[in-house]
Amino acid sequence: MKDLLNAVRGEIAQYGYRKTRSSFWKIEDGFYKLIHFQHGAYGDYFFINMGLHPVGLPSLVPGRLEFLERPREHECVIRRRLEEIAPTEMFRKSLAPIHDPNTVQEIAASLPAVERWLDLWGSYDAIAGKDFSELSPMMPIAPILWRKAYDLLECYCMVKLGDLPRAGEFYQAYLSENREMDFSPVDRYMEALLR
Repeated sequence: MKDLLNAVRGEIAQYGYRKTRSSFWKIEDGFYKLIHFQHGAYGDYFFINMGLHPVGLPSLVPGRLEFLERPREHECVIRRRLEEIAPTEMFRKSLAPIHDPNTVQEIAASLPAVERWLDLWGSYDAIAGKDFSELSPMMPIAPILWRKAYDLLECYCMVKLGDLPRAGEFYQAYLSENREMDFSPVDRYMEALLR
């Protein structure tokens, strides 16, 4: 995997990304944008996952207020696999082999589509007001918190856009979801943003 990451580093850096371990990241337009290379668990293959996370969005962690400065791919509020964004031949047919001589070319060819997707969804305007059915498939959240996370995300984006009445509506919806768990530190933080 290390050789592959070194081989694609220059291609991905052209879009302004920095490398940390198996990931490339940047912060742009208030969003943390991530391209993560995930080694296959049972062989010499890999996946490429994209993640988006609004900077300053609190995590839904019971009993505490937590902000992820640079979330890992599985911690991003929005996530997609490469083949869902840019269905190249290699990634569509099977598991992408690490040592295939065409791998770097396939990745390089997919980067414009990846960047378009990250730009499309990586803004408050893009997320604000989207229906749950449109966003939820991209949100890797435990089902018990799925709707609460959606309402929190919508509330936060509306606050960032200055639409406090709509943000308040989403905040009330957020409060009504999953009342069994204690998210009071997040609740207080969001209340402060709404003032």
